[in-house]
Amino acid sequence: MVCGGLVIGLAGTVFSLATKQGWGRTQVAEGTGWIAPALVIFGGWHPVRVTSGACLFSFLQVTGI
Repeated sequence: MVCGGLVIGLAGTVFSLATKQGWGRTQVAEGTGWIAPALVIFGGWHPVRVTSGACLFSFLQVTGI
């Protein structure tokens, strides 16, 4: 669990530094924080359905770019 926490912390750091290059610029992940609770609620608190919904949402977001 410690190693997993370290890897997740590192991934969060890399993600925030990669997407937020400066103040005042348009952000990639801006406004998408609401999707996590929505996925959990609509997934019925079932891990497989929530993961499937997250994969579907990320796929649709990437294809929109």
